[in-house]
Amino acid sequence: MKSKNVLKYFFGIVVVKLAIISFIVMLPLHSYAQATYYDFTQSIHNADVTISSAPTSNGSFGVSGVFIPNASADSANVNITMLIAFLNNGTSVVINTANTSGTAAGNIILDSAMTWTGVSPTLGLELNASNDININAASTTTTGSYIFNAYNNINIRGAMTITTGNMSFLAGNNFNLNSAASITNGDFTAVAGGWANIVGDITVVNGDTIIVSMEGAPEMNASLIPQVGLLLGCLFFLFGRKKENTEQMMTA
Repeated sequence: MKSKNVLKYFFGIVVVKLAIISFIVMLPLHSYAQATYYDFTQSIHNADVTISSAPTSNGSFGVSGVFIPNASADSANVNITMLIAFLNNGTSVVINTANTSGTAAGNIILDSAMTWTGVSPTLGLELNASNDININAASTTTTGSYIFNAYNNINIRGAMTITTGNMSFLAGNNFNLNSAASITNGDFTAVAGGWANIVGDITVVNGDTIIVSMEGAPEMNASLIPQVGLLLGCLFFLFGRKKENTEQMMTA
């Protein structure tokens, strides 16, 4: 009987400790949830769209600020100066890869750094890619938001900064943050059908950080080292110091 009681006691302690450990590990996130359902629409025909300092080509903007590649284009370019002018004048910009008969994968690539002021956090830049979104340059925004949707991966390799506005990322496969993301007033949301790999630092001053990954808990960066150290310390303190007492009770 004593042995059974000891085992029950030990099991209860383990459950409590795991709950504490889970809380410690998730401290860097304001909020976290694991997705249970994911859906995204992929176009069969696409062009690869690059945003750079080159002239706009093989596509055009509609009156509402929506860029669509030419019907049969396999590649298109959006001029960064034109894009910033739209955003600074209060026009939200939507860039799509889908067209009528293009044969490209449907990637969107930002190759030029962009700085814009904007007029409202409800307006901004939306990217819709049938394959990957690759942000290879820095972007800085005073007032405005980003909405990035990719059927495959979203790769952030350039620092992103918003004073007032939101960052929203929806990736059918993996979300990879390899540079810093900073928001003063607004929310950071990343949803990945695969893994959420967080290497760059996420800083949200007034708002929420929400990271959803269907494959499990997000892979975090080295900023977790203090929490890991604390975790190991708790494990040693909670398990190590009572090992001798537990052995004595089991012997009895």
